[in-house]
Amino acid sequence: MGNYAVLGILIGAIIGYLVELLVRAIPTGSLNAKCVQCGKTIAYSENQFFLKSCSSCGAKPAIRPLIIFVISMVGAILLGFNQSSPANVLLGWSILFFLLVIAFIDIEHHLILHSTTLFGLFFSAAAGTMIHGFKRSIVGGAIGLIFIGSFYVFGVFYAKYKSRKNKAGVEFEEALGFGDVTLATVLGMFLGHLEVFPALILGVFLAGGFSLVIVVKMLISKNYSSQIYIPYGPFLILGAIAYLFYF
Repeated sequence: MGNYAVLGILIGAIIGYLVELLVRAIPTGSLNAKCVQCGKTIAYSENQFFLKSCSSCGAKPAIRPLIIFVISMVGAILLGFNQSSPANVLLGWSILFFLLVIAFIDIEHHLILHSTTLFGLFFSAAAGTMIHGFKRSIVGGAIGLIFIGSFYVFGVFYAKYKSRKNKAGVEFEEALGFGDVTLATVLGMFLGHLEVFPALILGVFLAGGFSLVIVVKMLISKNYSSQIYIPYGPFLILGAIAYLFYF
């Protein structure tokens, strides 16, 4: 047990470091970051381990790397304890790494990149086949596609209806992006046909609960804004992980 914990901490730290690098690099093409306070560019060569304060204004480094490291280490330890073979542990760590990259890019940049989900479709098909078999994995992906895809289509039509009703030519925003649909497909192939539907339902409820908290907070503060973005990707991922571990 102790060896699993030590190895999980080590692997989790490596995963966290690589996730932080990719969250920086994939959307922008650069490993450099920006100070959260003054906006100054912080070169990766000056702060490779994300620990230094801003040299311009002295602001403390962003808390995101710490959050990523903690989640990565906890996830790596839990996967080590909950898998039956070394091969399954390695596969679980790989899936954790991939999903964390998608989740934190969505949180940071409000998008799920097609490049990551395209890779995810091949990766999840291969991983799902190893876990459940090809047929169950593909059916799981189809269920995820249809279930979240129906929300996406409804959101598009509803937004268009509202924009036409209010004022012609007004830009509309989709409640869900198509990246969420492809992510649900990826999660479905990871989970298989028996697990995907309840896991995605849980993710939707988690996102709804978070949205409700935001609305209540705005009502209490009387500071309403219609421009709040709530990323669904991390909640779909969280629902899948929570369902696998606790249900």
